[in-house]
Amino acid sequence: MIRLAPDPVSPPTTIIIIDISEEDYSLEEIERTWSARIGCNSCPCGGATEQFVRHSVYEKYLYVTCVPILRVRCRSCGRTHALIPSFSLPGTSLGTIEVEAFIAGRCAGDSRRVAGSMLMQRGVKEGYLRRIEKLIHTAIHRAKALFWDLASQIGETYRWLKEATAGDPRPIIGLNVRSIALGYGAVFCSLAVGAGRRTRISGIRFSHDNASAGIGAPLINSG
Repeated sequence: MIRLAPDPVSPPTTIIIIDISEEDYSLEEIERTWSARIGCNSCPCGGATEQFVRHSVYEKYLYVTCVPILRVRCRSCGRTHALIPSFSLPGTSLGTIEVEAFIAGRCAGDSRRVAGSMLMQRGVKEGYLRRIEKLIHTAIHRAKALFWDLASQIGETYRWLKEATAGDPRPIIGLNVRSIALGYGAVFCSLAVGAGRRTRISGIRFSHDNASAGIGAPLINSG
């Protein structure tokens, strides 16, 4: 059975993506190294640098497994940010590697079943692949609107993604990191309604992007 369900905790955060593999990920590792991993990354909301402090921990789904997620707070603007590991697709319970393999397969002309073989190995039912593809197309159209100058707007959706990311083997991560840095939030595959650009009000910039790791994660049940 496949259903849409929130993650165990749904804090109103924006996100920062940290590059780490699923095999190397643990709360202990992130607690020990988070500051070095995000380095001088600027706050996605206010743009301040080197202002992050540890805030809290919550959980999000990766397929049927709960993954602990560390949140940090910017001392400048007061907003909190979830440190989402790069192997987890923001706003969903899907894995980035499996979804990028699905995209690569569809770009190569494979059927949904063939392209989605890695997803099905993780418990995703074949009938759900069409829904995942719709989610991907929505995210690509959002990226096309935000980054219209990266590639021609004319042509097939996957072709635009390939051209816009210049053959990057991790197009989802690349576009998400880019959009987060510009203040749009995670543009790719977040189930939030949409990302909002930073706005300056009373001298303070903030993000309208309400996407967090805990919004609308598709939970795959084996029963």
